[in-house]
Amino acid sequence: MSPVQVWFLAFLLESDASVLHLEFQTRPKRDIPFRMLDYRIRVYRRYPQKTMGQVVIYLQPTNRPLA
Repeated sequence: MSPVQVWFLAFLLESDASVLHLEFQTRPKRDIPFRMLDYRIRVYRRYPQKTMGQVVIYLQPTNRPLA
């Protein structure tokens, strides 16, 4: 299995049974569904007892100041 780089994978503090995978992207890519499936399978192999939530967050440039 080739190594992958995951930006954010969290074991939810309130639950011993859940993992949350957040993927940050700046533009749509055709391979995202396959990458998400790959991440899910890798987590399942390591933690088969845990449920997993996955979210892709698309970021875009803005000139708005932070509030």
